[in-house]
Amino acid sequence: MSTPVGGVVPQDRWQPQQRVKVCQYQDCGAPFGFFSTKVNCHRCGIVLCGKCASTKTVIPRYYSNEAVPVCQRCYQVVERYKARGSVTPGYVVHSTTVSATPARSSPVPPPHTSQAPGTHAPSPQPAAAVSPAALVPTVEAVTVSTKPSVTDADLHALRGVIETLQQALNDAQCNAAKAATSAAAQLRTAEEENAALKSTADLLQQRLVTAAQQRAELEAQVARLAADRD
Repeated sequence: MSTPVGGVVPQDRWQPQQRVKVCQYQDCGAPFGFFSTKVNCHRCGIVLCGKCASTKTVIPRYYSNEAVPVCQRCYQVVERYKARGSVTPGYVVHSTTVSATPARSSPVPPPHTSQAPGTHAPSPQPAAAVSPAALVPTVEAVTVSTKPSVTDADLHALRGVIETLQQALNDAQCNAAKAATSAAAQLRTAEEENAALKSTADLLQQRLVTAAQQRAELEAQVARLAADRD
């Protein structure tokens, strides 16, 4: 049967993710942004960044013996406990069920300085256990917390970005409306100029026809005068 690891902090005592702005593992201090992932160490409860939470291990008798994210320090502690098979007093938890009756401490056997031949060594007494209700992980603790937390500062920054984009969109729409109005005015001016040029062309055409008629009449008069002279 696997040996329970001591020092596992219950989930209700973990560091709250929404209040933590930087990674709490030693000297990491990586700041959390709007889309950053925050993960609690499943042994000591500190809040880790995605890089520091990449280390996972199985904590015996906790979290259904599934691999959970832990910080590097707790990873080393858990691995040492698993290698030695040690039991930490005060953290003895049964693997299947826990009795609602508080555990009682067994009497500590008197120290023996020597052992007579033919006698058996006293069996080791079970370690004292605290109230199991405070140590048994809750159902929520089994689920790895990987949801990004959103703080008021993140929401305020997001609102600022949205307002900036909205203002830029309004300015673009206003400039487009002004450009459309100017283009429409230029189009009307061009249409008016085109109409004026067409009228001028029609007038010149009429004058050309009139001049041609007058020329024909003058040529006819010249011909009659020449005939009369002969």
